[in-house]
Parts: sequence; structure tokens; C-alpha cells
Amino acid sequence: MGIRLREESTFTLELTPMIDVVFLLIVFFLLATTFQAMERELAVSVPKSQSGDQGGGPDPVVINVLEDGTVVVGGNRVDLDQLHAILVRRVADEPATKALIRADKRLQFDKVIAVADICRRANAALSFATLERSSGQ
Repeated sequence: MGIRLREESTFTLELTPMIDVVFLLIVFFLLATTFQAMERELAVSVPKSQSGDQGGGPDPVVINVLEDGTVVVGGNRVDLDQLHAILVRRVADEPATKALIRADKRLQFDKVIAVADICRRANAALSFATLERSSGQ
């Protein structure tokens, strides 16, 4: 009597659909991820400008001055002495350091001048953040 042996089936794993899914996931996560942009405080409403220059060089020290006069650097509230120390350290590490002041448009002018004066005493190049001009202007 002849005994029949089972025919061995070959198992193959198709990698092409799996690779397609992996690439689609990578693209999805790249598009869905929020890339870290320049620091922005939502409480600051900057004024509009007719002209401006974004310039190159190292990342600027972003100084947010809120409507109540509070100074925020790197997400931390600082006083003017701490701001001066931060700027002196950054300028010592990178002499081309820029200080970017994002002052609320409703802020009293003397508070902006105090922050700008500290930037100048620390020898940091000074610039102000404004909104791009609207297309109607």
C-alpha cells in the first residue's frame, strides 16, 4: 500500500505591501508632526510692518514682552537682570547673537525701551518682530 506523503507547501512573506505601509506611516507622521518654529507666545499681539528683514545667522534669543510688561524668554518669565545675564552668556558663546523682541502692540513704550536697552548693553544685535504686511496695503 502506497503511503502518500504530504506535499510541503512553501510559505512566502510578501514584503512589498508592508514596506508600502511603513512608508505611508512615515509620511503621515512627518506631515502630522508640528515642527518647532520660532518661539511664539500666544498672548503677544505684534503690530504690522510695511517692510522687514528676517536675516540669517544663529537662532535669535526671542524675548516676548507681554501686555502687562512681563518678559518671557524660552518659556520662562524673567526679570531684567536675568535677561541681561542670559544675553551676556549667549553673546559670549556666539558674538553674532541677535535679540528678537516680540512686544505686544498694546504695551507701554517705556517697557520696550527698557528691554532694548538691556539688549544693547549685552552687545546683542537688536530686531523687532512684526507681522508681515497684509496684501491690501
